This record gives sequence, C-alpha cells and structure tokens, in this order.
Amino acid sequence: MNQARTMLLRKRIRPKKTAGTRRRVLPVLPQEIIDMIICSLTRGADWYTLRNCSLTSRNWLSISRAQLFHSIVLHNEGYLRKVHTLLEKSPHIGNYVRRLELNFDDARSSQARMLLNVVFEHLGNVRILALSGRFPPNGTFRLPRMGSVTTLVLYRMTCPAIDDLSRLLDSLPNVRVYKIVALSMPTTATPSQSMSTSALAPSAHELNIERCHPITYPFFLSSPLRILSIKVDQEAQLQGFHDAFRTSNAAETLNTLRLEVWDPTLGCDEGSSQKFKSMLGQCPALKHVHFCAYQSISWVATLLSCATPDLVTIRVDGFVRHLGELEYLARVLDHDRYRRLERVDTKLSNFSLLSNTVSDVDLSTNSFQRVFGSLIKRGKVVMGQGR
Repeated sequence: MNQARTMLLRKRIRPKKTAGTRRRVLPVLPQEIIDMIICSLTRGADWYTLRNCSLTSRNWLSISRAQLFHSIVLHNEGYLRKVHTLLEKSPHIGNYVRRLELNFDDARSSQARMLLNVVFEHLGNVRILALSGRFPPNGTFRLPRMGSVTTLVLYRMTCPAIDDLSRLLDSLPNVRVYKIVALSMPTTATPSQSMSTSALAPSAHELNIERCHPITYPFFLSSPLRILSIKVDQEAQLQGFHDAFRTSNAAETLNTLRLEVWDPTLGCDEGSSQKFKSMLGQCPALKHVHFCAYQSISWVATLLSCATPDLVTIRVDGFVRHLGELEYLARVLDHDRYRRLERVDTKLSNFSLLSNTVSDVDLSTNSFQRVFGSLIKRGKVVMGQGR
C-alpha cells in the first residue's frame, strides 16, 4: 500500500514537457538539395567548410569528398609526396579526382617520376588532364592508359622527341576536346617518322590551338574534327596551318571554324591575303565561321570570297583601316553565293584606336547601314558595338 502511494506521488510531481524542452530535430531535406548547397561552397573555394561538412554525417560525406578532391594540382615535389601518401593509405580517394594539373618541370628527379607513376595508377576517373613543362624521356615515366580523359590541355609543353607526343596520345584514346597552347616539338620531325597520322587523336571532336609551330598541325588536323579554333601570331604560322589544313581529314568534316590572327603584316597588302584565298574552299561541311582580325579585315573578305556556299552564320570581329575594306566585305557577303546565310554578326572598330593615328573611317550606324543596306533590309546583318 505504501509503495503504491509513493509511486503515485512521484507521478504527480513529474514536470510536464513544454515546447522549450522538446528535443529539436533538424528538418529533413532531399539529398539533391543538400548536394547543391555543398557544391556551392566550391565557388568560393571554402575548403575549410567542406572539410567540416565531410565530418557532419554519412549523407554529407560522399558529396563533400567529391568537391574536396575534384581537382588536384601537382605544383611541386613536396605536394606530390603528400598526394602519393594519401592515395596509398586511402586508394578510394582517387575515384573522386576529375581534373589533374601537372607541370613536369616540378617532377624532374627519378624518385618524383616514380611517385608520378603510382599516383596515375590510382586516378581512374580523371576527365580533364592539364600538362605543361618538358615531357619526360621514354623509360623514366610511363603514362598509363586513361580512357576516362575527355579533355586534354597542353600549355607550353615541350616534347623533346617526336615519339613523345605519339606516346601521350596513345595513352588517351577517348579525348574529345584538345586545348593546345605554345606546344614545342622538334622542327625537323614529321608525323610519318613515328606513325601514321590517321592513328593520332582518333576521337577528337574539338581542337583549340594557339601560337604553335606549324609542325604540330598535321598531328591534330589528321582527325575528323567538328569544331576548330586557331590563333596565330605570325604569317608563317598561318601559312603552315593553311598547308596542313587544306589536305587534312579535318577539312572534310569541319562544321565550325574560329580563326584569330594577330599578325600586323597580314592583310596590309593584297598579295599576303591572296596566298590563303583557297583555305575554306575544301570544307564542304562548314556552316559557321568566326574571324578575329585585329589588324585588318581585308583578308577576311578574301577568304569568304572562295568559301563554301553553304555557310549559315558568319561573325567578324576586328579593326577597319579604311572604308574600302568595309565595302569589299559588304560586296562579298551580298553576293548570291551564300543562299543559305541566316546571320552576319559584326563587331568592328576603327584602326586608329589601335595605332593611335588619325583615320577618316566612319563606323557610325548611318554609315554602316549605307554600306550593308541590302543585307540589313533582309535582316541578315547585325552590327555590334566596337571599341
């Protein structure tokens, strides 16, 4: 009886639960929303918060690691050792790496190259591979076959031997996009010395190449490209591109071409631009062209005068030296040759702004409408704002 009374009293004096004493529960968000929030941290490079997110819960761990190890830059031998140690202890981390950037000049020692071999073996899901520096000689470094790489960036890389580029491309059979800047190769070499050009870059779809020696063009233009962007500083580079392009596989399949020329002598006289007059005549599939003429637009009109008649869009950016260049371009575009032409975008400026000279070229709206009057009435020419 006393025991029952005691239990009843304890039940009466037990404090009631209030709203303030209830256990707080975090709202349950869909995993997709959590992934978007964590991915947004990478825009501000908030690596400290990302590390904390990876320790919060199991649901946050995978996406946090994917952002933390998405890109790896091997900028010195000390960092290479750290990455090697990490991958040896936790090999699964290599599956999160999607972009790898490496300068071979930072791994010159034999021990560093041995570490590189081990690191590459753990990276099976890399999508973007960026290389620079002097490519290691054969026998000191072996790049494994990386079928996951779809974008290859070569920035100021040097290939001491002609076979170096062949070995590199053989290891990356599924690359779709190439971005090549100032690639150095032996000037006396040709692709036929090592292998047939048809075997190089078999899956290439897009090529962006800048300031390269003409000897490099046949290696990449041998592929059936769809998109090509080339930037040259000298007439010799443009001449080398012209010679390699007109008989290449890329000329037959190319759909989009962007040509950027910085040579101050090209276009100044009629003879220099006439040498490249037939460049676009061997491109039956070409539909879209974009020219950047930073010295003169006269060579642009010369190229267009012999281009394929199936062009759909044309874009011209550059400087105008005199009114005759603008009128020449208008005559070429207004010709009945381009029956499928839908749009011409222009962004032209007076050359005097570049050379600090006085010019009488009038690029006002009224002058532009007078020169391109017939095309404007048909709604095919759009005038952009020059500088």
